[in-house]
Amino acid sequence: MSKRKYLFIALGGVVVLALVATAVWLTSERSPEETVEIYLRALKKGDAAKVVSLADPQYLKNVAEIYEMELREYKQYIIRNFDSAYWQVDFHWEIDEAKITGDQAWVSGTVFVGEKDSAEFNVHLVKRGRKWYLDPTGVQ
Repeated sequence: MSKRKYLFIALGGVVVLALVATAVWLTSERSPEETVEIYLRALKKGDAAKVVSLADPQYLKNVAEIYEMELREYKQYIIRNFDSAYWQVDFHWEIDEAKITGDQAWVSGTVFVGEKDSAEFNVHLVKRGRKWYLDPTGVQ
């Protein structure tokens, strides 16, 4: 094969990879409801790292500054002090609705514990870039 054919094949491969990467990027945005679902599953599993990864990074940065800590250090502190045994309760949930206004969203639903106990929840989320994050000040 000539060098020119190799060049066209390589160029074609780059174009295909760019198209795939663009498609993945365009479809990678998760909804506020999906973010809350991931959060509740993480709580149920006691997965502190996942819970922290869903919190608004700007909020975490501001709190870390108050405690005079680096953001990474503050996240590790939260993870180390997360009492996973407390969260490993058998519960399930239903999401009732989501209201989105610009870069703010509110997701409401019900958490059921056992057969008789339940509690309503309302979670505030903020959009940073293409992702939705939980606002720790707005989880009820």
